[in-house]
Amino acid sequence: MYGTILAALDTTPEGDRVLEQAAGLAKATGARVRVLHVRAADVTIGAAVEEEEESASKEFLDGAVARLRDQGVDADGELAESIRPLLPQAVMDAVEGAGADLLVLGRRRHGAVASLIVGSVADGVAHRTDVPVLLVP
Repeated sequence: MYGTILAALDTTPEGDRVLEQAAGLAKATGARVRVLHVRAADVTIGAAVEEEEESASKEFLDGAVARLRDQGVDADGELAESIRPLLPQAVMDAVEGAGADLLVLGRRRHGAVASLIVGSVADGVAHRTDVPVLLVP
């Protein structure tokens, strides 16, 4: 059914639920899981301001991959960088690069005002990809 599942995680509690769903599906189908974490930067006039240190992002990603492997899931990780408005494209690029046939991600909106203007990452991806998407509340 699924050969490769891409689990797009952020550092919120919702990310834990995304990982749980990906793990359950991988165990049920024998799929491999690629964990994606995108370091986002906000754009200000003339500069991009990183929200996370690279070492913290790497540690978060390695921890998620280790959790999957501890459950017997074939897993690896990918750390990407993007400015916030291009996060959906970064996720879609990772889906394509991994050859994923399922994308699992949270549906959380990042701030009411920002979401009204640009929408959530989940909205941006789900409406533009040809790969099935599982949105985790």
